[in-house]
Amino acid sequence: MFRNHKRILGLVFLFLLLINFTIPIKATNQEVNSDEEKDLGEIVVTTSTKTEKKISEVPLIVEVITAEELKESNAKTVMEALNFINGVKAIQDSGSWGNNGVQLRGMGSKYTLVLVDGQRFRGGHNCVDLSTISIDMVQQIEIVKGPFSSLYGSDAMGGVINIITKKTPKKNYANLSAEAGSNNTRNTNLSGGFNKNEIGGNFSFTRQSSDGIKKEDRYNKDILNASFALDFTPQAKFEFSPYYSRLEHEYDDRVQERHGLNMKWKFEPDVFSNFYIRSSLLNYKHWTTDEGTNYKEDSTELELGYNRLLGTRHLFTIGGEYSLEERDDKGKDYEESQNIKSIFIQDEMDFTLLQVVLGTRIDSHELWGTEVCPNLGASYQINELMRVRGSVGKAFKAPTLVNLYADEWRMGPYLVHANADLEPEESLGYQLGLDYDFTKNATLSTTLFRNDVDNLVSSRIERNGYPYDMYWENVEEALIQGAEINCRIRLNENVSGTLGYTFLDTENKETGKELTDRSRDSLSFKFDWKTPYELDVQFSSIYKGESYSDDENENKVKDYSLLNVAFNKRISDNYEMYFNVDNLLDIDDIDNEPEIDGIEYYLGMVVKL
Repeated sequence: MFRNHKRILGLVFLFLLLINFTIPIKATNQEVNSDEEKDLGEIVVTTSTKTEKKISEVPLIVEVITAEELKESNAKTVMEALNFINGVKAIQDSGSWGNNGVQLRGMGSKYTLVLVDGQRFRGGHNCVDLSTISIDMVQQIEIVKGPFSSLYGSDAMGGVINIITKKTPKKNYANLSAEAGSNNTRNTNLSGGFNKNEIGGNFSFTRQSSDGIKKEDRYNKDILNASFALDFTPQAKFEFSPYYSRLEHEYDDRVQERHGLNMKWKFEPDVFSNFYIRSSLLNYKHWTTDEGTNYKEDSTELELGYNRLLGTRHLFTIGGEYSLEERDDKGKDYEESQNIKSIFIQDEMDFTLLQVVLGTRIDSHELWGTEVCPNLGASYQINELMRVRGSVGKAFKAPTLVNLYADEWRMGPYLVHANADLEPEESLGYQLGLDYDFTKNATLSTTLFRNDVDNLVSSRIERNGYPYDMYWENVEEALIQGAEINCRIRLNENVSGTLGYTFLDTENKETGKELTDRSRDSLSFKFDWKTPYELDVQFSSIYKGESYSDDENENKVKDYSLLNVAFNKRISDNYEMYFNVDNLLDIDDIDNEPEIDGIEYYLGMVVKL
């Protein structure tokens, strides 16, 4: 079962021995990202509390992928970068329907809330396609695992992924990059930034195309991301981020298009408090030339928040949010909308060694009423080396507009019926973990987790005639639990690595069977080496154990291992080249993994203009 991964680990350890005994490691004069120069706990995050905190001070469990780590891996999309994070499974499918999504600790993709600078990123087939976000605009990706509706409401049952885009740079810059690789894949990007007086910003335009693995995978993709900031005064700042993407599949003349705008005004009246208003719009369109699929979704959000330090121990947050989702679906012949009004309250308590976060959110919906989602998180510093942390929280997922209103439409052999009486899906989650810092640059983290999910929306099939009738119902209950182990070490300024293992135990309580497409064992490994020759090398590997592809647990998906290697060569101050070999073990023919189809190569260059 583990034979492939043992071979990978053997190669990795042999490589480590070669480095230690045959290659003199010395410092290079390459520039290092500021986040990498810091202590691992010095990175600032905002997703877990909606306030800026060092990751070492957050009671909740947060993982971060920095811009430097994205660069070292040569990841082409956000999906690729996430796939090598412990406890995360990025489901990638470049086919015309774009069935991309992210599982967190075994919770399905539809239970992962995806944000871009706090704005909900919507649109896609059953889940959100993160490949339509330009990776060149990403400053860092923050991942909060576990139920988190206490701050973010619906869809955060499995956790939250918040993609933080680049802000105003310290100096003007412009980069041009081009890449070519397997399956006639082409990727061109123009990015840049400026900073002049009180205004600054970043932009990125990406053009991608590929023949894909099958002819129906052939696509062209355009992505435009930008962010701008205007400092009115030292206390007041206005930020706005426009967004556009267009994905074309030639095989069935399918087009997916997004337009978005996210705006935020921040005001700090004094050193003890700050106030913000965020407003956003996002339009998603999906159509084919034969109009078999033709719909659009409009999402509007308005959020207000206020943070205030009370005394020396309490940071109090209060806010409200209004969200409106509208869908005009000509393919399914309905036009409906739903809105949710919310308020959230949170108290971050600092008792020196003990940190506590207590919060709750109340969401009100015109159909299914009110949901109250509390959350309690705490961490205790046992000594300088050890910290224990834990949390418990309730979360929910609102029924979709398709579930509620799309009545009598065809999906293959089924005639689908809406159910306006559906209740929200709910979960109660627990986490308990221990962090141990061997040294400043070596950490070990262990976490036990459990998620009890109720009222899962499922489909009931009646075969009284053809087409078969499909009805949406709240029937299923599920249990997802397990353990995570993460180890991160930096031997010196040139050599670092991470190792993670996740054990997952799932059960459909109605049938007693395991949930589909969840590997019981997962292993991830990453090794980074900055050589003396201004050449950076990264080995990354993941192992996914066996899983089931059907609800009856009769058909198994075999285990597999992937090994990637990435090379980054700095030629001069203005030129860099990179080369990737993905799936070095030439793995293919894995059920439910359409993007794994043998070894792939990519070669690219970055020019600093």
